[in-house]
Amino acid sequence: MVMARWKRGIVFAVMAALPLPGCGSLVSGVVRNALRDQQSVTIPAFRVTPGVGTGSFLAGAATSDITPAPGFPTGGMGPAGNLARGYWNRLQARAVFLQDAEGSSLVLVSCDLFAIPGALRDRVAYEVAARRKDVAIPADAIVLTATHTHQGPGSYLSAAGYNEQGGFYPGFSRELFDFLVGRITDAIDGAIDQALAPGPPVRISVHGARMDHSLVRNRSPWSFLANVDAFPMMDRLGGKHSPACRAQTEEPQSFWDLEGCPRLRAVDRSVTVLDVERGETVAVLIFAAFHPTVLAADTPFYSADLSGYVTERVSRDLSRGNRAPVVAFFNGAEGDLTVRRRLRDFRDLFLLGERLRGDVHRALAGPARPVVEPSRDASHARIAVRSSRNAAAGLEFQDCRSGKRAVLRLAELPQYGVATLGGAEGITPSCTSSAGTRACAIVRFAGRAPRCRLWTLRFCASSSSRRRWRHRRASRATFPSP
Repeated sequence: MVMARWKRGIVFAVMAALPLPGCGSLVSGVVRNALRDQQSVTIPAFRVTPGVGTGSFLAGAATSDITPAPGFPTGGMGPAGNLARGYWNRLQARAVFLQDAEGSSLVLVSCDLFAIPGALRDRVAYEVAARRKDVAIPADAIVLTATHTHQGPGSYLSAAGYNEQGGFYPGFSRELFDFLVGRITDAIDGAIDQALAPGPPVRISVHGARMDHSLVRNRSPWSFLANVDAFPMMDRLGGKHSPACRAQTEEPQSFWDLEGCPRLRAVDRSVTVLDVERGETVAVLIFAAFHPTVLAADTPFYSADLSGYVTERVSRDLSRGNRAPVVAFFNGAEGDLTVRRRLRDFRDLFLLGERLRGDVHRALAGPARPVVEPSRDASHARIAVRSSRNAAAGLEFQDCRSGKRAVLRLAELPQYGVATLGGAEGITPSCTSSAGTRACAIVRFAGRAPRCRLWTLRFCASSSSRRRWRHRRASRATFPSP
């Protein structure tokens, strides 16, 4: 077993695949620091035997409830979040297992969480390998994804920074981490069981649709126009026709007059739906790219938000008797794409959810592209980047509008941008609370939420640190059992 540890606060992982003739791969152990006080998550070495094909394609799907007990801080909004005092709808892990005729497997899991830490994926891979000796599922064949709800729990990450800053209270709960590992593994286990059970042959088809302009917008259109190929990109994404570029009531009112309407055209409006059938539909996989965060940042309960609303209702729509397919949402390259939320209440959620629900059904009713010979192929790529210390580093380009030439280089050290101070558009930063409001000079930048001037940032940060430190011991002592 290979074990490794770095300085506190740094996530470190060692994963080595050692080819062993006749017995598959040996995956090394992993140690990941969870907090600055040297708590760590350890994944022992485990062995994955080579897969044996059945000569036919297999598929199965299952869900598992991953809603913890109330009392955890909600994750994803940092200090602007809240403490979960209950739930609106249950959080789920939705797993789909696929195996081709040669025995290569793929597991896709959609979790109602705000992020997937590396240690969580690694530990789930270990547990699956320990439970299942009848199928071969290497670690790189397990894809854990987060729907990116901000009303799931925090305090389960394997990076100290996210545990300290990602939730309403700082801290790490090993009990919550283990609870999530167990429940996600249960979902994968159930999907494998369904796939291995006798049944009709598997048929997979791909469907597509386009979301309406009333569903998604770009929350940082000014930043998008800084791309050298911004206008050709908008033409590729949404065509050369510009929609009616105006804000709805209660939407941000700035930057709708920018050239080319990047608010609505700098958006990937495609929805891809994968329909998995075994005589009847057993799973529907929805792929789209946007932040599905409708409800307000300080919502005091667990919720799967927009994606949970849509997946539950599409599953009911497609149910037959007491059998309902697993419907899972997989978030794409969401970047600065967000739904066109306004008041951030349940009316918003229902309205936007029904629009996306209609898009999914429209895709399923449209033309289908059958997947004739499904197979899994995993590939990896390493991208080398250089800092500005190297004179040869950088990408030289010519601005197609001004004709000026420029060179883009990486910073020598990671730099904080203005989004760090104010967060996403329409979200008030935590430093404008109580004492922070009196000390901060409020400004508006790029049409986003108020921000602190740089000269007041130090006070805001230290004030926030003191406030969080006062909660630290109590929050760690009172974490509930999931």
